[in-house]
Amino acid sequence: MLKSSVFAGCTEVVQLLIADPRVDPTVGNNICVRLACEYGHTTIVEQLLAIEAVDPMPTSWFDWTTMHRSADIVRLLLHHPKVDLSFHDGYTLRWAAEHGHADLVADILTAGLDADINDGAAREAAAANGHANIVALLGCK
Repeated sequence: MLKSSVFAGCTEVVQLLIADPRVDPTVGNNICVRLACEYGHTTIVEQLLAIEAVDPMPTSWFDWTTMHRSADIVRLLLHHPKVDLSFHDGYTLRWAAEHGHADLVADILTAGLDADINDGAAREAAAANGHANIVALLGCK
């Protein structure tokens, strides 16, 4: 029931369910938080991340989030203690740079990811797509 409610974006139902101690929000290797990220349900992501047992890093949720252009969710997750910004060789930074999301690139760098991760792949992606402002953010080399 929780998974279906998350998938549908039913914020109030999710809140009721996660308040029930019989409901496991980490079911299916934390599928609920991954679904909420994938489908852009920011409030549900916030609700689930408030639960200590929920781990947003079991699979490639970060990739899903950026591929679905949910910059708000990426920003929400940037400072979560269980999030590893270097996941997939800094794929999220590269994706944001490649697609011209300068504000997101700046947020990721501010959160502590090294611009040179994966041999500067983000810088190369920004340059290849004509995003001079992002190349400048990442530093010319």
